[in-house]
Amino acid sequence: MAMLIGAPRIISDGTWNTKPPRNISDAELDQDCVQLPESRAGTEVTEVSFLLARYKMSLAMGRLVDLSLMNKLESPENMNSAEARLKEAYESIPEKFKFTSLVHCLSDKPHKFIRTWFK
Repeated sequence: MAMLIGAPRIISDGTWNTKPPRNISDAELDQDCVQLPESRAGTEVTEVSFLLARYKMSLAMGRLVDLSLMNKLESPENMNSAEARLKEAYESIPEKFKFTSLVHCLSDKPHKFIRTWFK
């Protein structure tokens, strides 16, 4: 929300002590489960994949916003590093969650859009 109004982030990197959720399917969990299964590869789509993609992009975008809101001029190396982090985060998310273009989003039929995301 802070990004939308041009304010600094209230919660910055490293101020929490929780880990992101594992990329596991709901089908892998049952009431007899005593230990969580290992996380799947980031390219495998599960019910948690969208949340993980959003988390990765939020971290990268947050860093860029922090740099842009600083009072001092940031070095080109820091800006390039933050931009590279954003590109890396974008490349790591599953293809189905990547934004194509606003034109395609608006022209797609609602049922096609839903089927793409919740397949």
